[in-house]
Amino acid sequence: MLSWAPSMQPGTLFADRFLVDAPAGKGGMSEVYRARDRTTDRWVALKLFLHSEERSGDRFAREVEILATLKHSAIVEHVAHGVEGGKPYLVMEWLEGEDLAARLARGPLSIDETIALASRIAGALGLAHERGIVHRDVKPSNVFLPEGRIEAATLLDFGIARVRGGPQFTRFGEALGTPAYMAPEQARGGGDIDARVDVFALGVLLFECLTGRPPFWADHPLAVMAKILLEDAPQIAERRADAPAPLSALIQGMLAKDPAARPADGKKVEEALAAFASTTQILPHEAPVVERTPFASKELQLLSVVFVGSVQAPEPAPAVDALQPTMLADSSGGELDRVLTEVLRYGGWAERLADGSLVVTLPGRGAALDQATTAARCALAVARTMPLSPMALVTGRADVSGGFPVGVVIDRGVALLAAEHARSVPDGEARGVAIDDVTAGLLDRRFEIAGQGGSLLLRSERHGVERVRTLLGRPQPFVGRERELRRLLTLYDTCTTDRAAQAVLVVAPPGVGKSRLANELVSTLEQRHPTPVLLIGRGEPDRRQVELGVFAAAVRQLFGILDQGGRRSDPLPGARARRSQPRQARAGPRRRVHR
Repeated sequence: MLSWAPSMQPGTLFADRFLVDAPAGKGGMSEVYRARDRTTDRWVALKLFLHSEERSGDRFAREVEILATLKHSAIVEHVAHGVEGGKPYLVMEWLEGEDLAARLARGPLSIDETIALASRIAGALGLAHERGIVHRDVKPSNVFLPEGRIEAATLLDFGIARVRGGPQFTRFGEALGTPAYMAPEQARGGGDIDARVDVFALGVLLFECLTGRPPFWADHPLAVMAKILLEDAPQIAERRADAPAPLSALIQGMLAKDPAARPADGKKVEEALAAFASTTQILPHEAPVVERTPFASKELQLLSVVFVGSVQAPEPAPAVDALQPTMLADSSGGELDRVLTEVLRYGGWAERLADGSLVVTLPGRGAALDQATTAARCALAVARTMPLSPMALVTGRADVSGGFPVGVVIDRGVALLAAEHARSVPDGEARGVAIDDVTAGLLDRRFEIAGQGGSLLLRSERHGVERVRTLLGRPQPFVGRERELRRLLTLYDTCTTDRAAQAVLVVAPPGVGKSRLANELVSTLEQRHPTPVLLIGRGEPDRRQVELGVFAAAVRQLFGILDQGGRRSDPLPGARARRSQPRQARAGPRRRVHR
């Protein structure tokens, strides 16, 4: 049973030439019918364009023009085109069989089959690239196998192809391809697209032919695109031990993040295949021994990733969405500049993806607590820039011995972002940053973390003094350091009565209670009358290169000045008024400065 209502019924004579036999399928912009060409008495595929929007019509016209000029045995044959009843149509040869996606659903291809398919599709792309045409949507469902024959593989659907020197009908971040087969430059949604995006997509397709899965795999398109940007492709030998080394090396080169490191176009790929396909060494019958790296020798590095979604929540996406549909997204790149300005201060990097989402990565530096603190501050800075956008911050250890694989961290972050998308927030209210348990466990009491709808939300950073620890909302007693506290209070009293400065250095191993002692001292001093002005300076991991950074933080707190990260150093109640007024009085009349 069809899942759509065809606009033409069997027996319809279309354009006085094509007799409709049966509906064959429906895409986002068109319907396809099996029809008999009465002029040639051949079966043909009649593609009827449905939309009247001008830009979409231009795309259809471009597909017609491309197919009419490309003559190759591995490219579907153009038969006719025109406009009938106000609707454009395209007629192509009818192919009986199955697409490559259906074939791969039953299992990987053999080495011989993969090489044969690679040579054929690379040749078709080579011709297109020679004519200045970039397909932009090479994937298994766009490769058809007539009668199931790999050696007859045919490339379909030039609907979002780009033509060099011709009009461009795609805006920044629009009509980019299918997530699992996007090159990094496509995933970013930029206009820097050439033949090498097809080379990358063909590399993904061949990797899948050999191993049964694309190299960048996840249940959500956002996670797939993030992995394409951040993860190195797995080594084929780890998943297909009998893959010949030259073939594996070629595919790994096609999957290079840097376009300059890939073969320049389809013709170069075809030539590389031809150079070794005829050798007997290329098709070994015995699987080579693959050395496995012991787990203990893997380099594990702490990594934090911030995901920033669009204000409008997307529709839930099933797992197959990352593999099949062509993505048509529209977004502005201006927000990336604002976010990147904040992110760079914390040693991170931000990438805008084709669906409008942002991915911020902060590789681990220093101790885990320092890493979490830096990541939380970075996330809060981004949240101040985009307060209405859902965000998620995740932290985890990733194996970076072979590159930058962060799959587990990305999958967890995307799932958290999806839950945050679904959470209801009153209009105009800042959302905060959803965080995972790992991040929450690494952050200290300076950060305000609230439970909301079953998730943890990072709200803000408390500046100044950490308050007394609580358990289930109740303050916990301070025990074991009463003598040290009395000594500190005695020194303070000496300072106030003798009008003499005092300095105290408290030294102890980590975890024995230095911070708690400082908290208790400050809490006690706040009860004195008159209340002293308390300035807190901290040594922070993101300010190691700042001279006198600890003292600068204390001065900023005194006057409530925003620091470079956009954080306000809030003074204690009344402190700003008490301290700033005498200074202003001593400074004399205020002068106006013109800038």
